[in-house]
Amino acid sequence: CTATPIAADVLLTAEHCLAGATRVRALFSTRYDKACLDDNSCPRVREGVKIIAHESYGGMNAPENFDLALIKLSAPIPEGYIITKFYDGASDVDRNEMIIAGYGLTSRLKADHGILRATQKLFRDSVKVISKTSVIYDQTDKKGICEGDSGGPTLVHVNNEYQVFSINSTFIHPKNGGDGCLGTAKSAYIPFHKNWIYEKLKLLSVTAEEGISK
Repeated sequence: CTATPIAADVLLTAEHCLAGATRVRALFSTRYDKACLDDNSCPRVREGVKIIAHESYGGMNAPENFDLALIKLSAPIPEGYIITKFYDGASDVDRNEMIIAGYGLTSRLKADHGILRATQKLFRDSVKVISKTSVIYDQTDKKGICEGDSGGPTLVHVNNEYQVFSINSTFIHPKNGGDGCLGTAKSAYIPFHKNWIYEKLKLLSVTAEEGISK
């Protein structure tokens, strides 16, 4: 899976990524590196010391999307990584573009996960539905999320900067049984969830002065 830095030592990801986990480690790299991940002294790895999962998460097929979890890290994120602001739900998205990032496959027909990629889509053409908790995106343009991208961000351009619009959850298989990554995708809508995130950050003793996404 993928995760999104939201404070100096906290990541936001999809809850289903952590199901059954007994240990969580975060690798800061553009490419999956098992040797580094297995090395306790690797400077690009952070241990997860506490997890807060959304108490309302009801599974991948639940009608509402609460597929979110916070990971408190053993040390601050490496230098050079950006803590991106949250979209507030009211400001104008001033560019007709969205950027989706993650370590996932480019197609279910390929085994090319483990490389950090970003893809750009037309925002107004791609967003099919915004419900209370979710955003549904069209992926028939062959751009979007696939296995491994869960927990990564979808970014929109607001007030001269990119902001986190949603957190990637899953893709929905096409009715014709084709490549699921080329149908539609579901993600957790940040304007609805941001108050929950702020409340849980307080439990992790993270304050605004430490760099919370605002």
